[in-house]
Amino acid sequence: MSDIHLYDKTVFPGGTRLILVPMESVESVATSVMVEVGSRNETPQINGVSHFLEHMVFKGTKKYPTTEDVNFIERMGGLQNAYTDVDITSFHNKLMASDWKEALELNKEFALNPLI
Repeated sequence: MSDIHLYDKTVFPGGTRLILVPMESVESVATSVMVEVGSRNETPQINGVSHFLEHMVFKGTKKYPTTEDVNFIERMGGLQNAYTDVDITSFHNKLMASDWKEALELNKEFALNPLI
């Protein structure tokens, strides 16, 4: 068995997990912030609300208050998107590796500081 680690995982106080997956010779970075809420948490009366809120987050955050501000990743040539599943809502993007700080900052804003 090899000692090669395919990823590094850190669990912070409070339970937040950071997983880093290095890939040699790749010049882009993909980031994702996942929030542990999805359709499983919905009652029939609020069916679809998690997906609706996912879309509303793209309307603005505390640091990026408008849809235009939120879309700066795409203006940098990157991709950004989100999805809601049964157990999670994920905000993710992909752009040049040198722009990793901006990518994580936007995802942090989506998860922690939406204006909704």
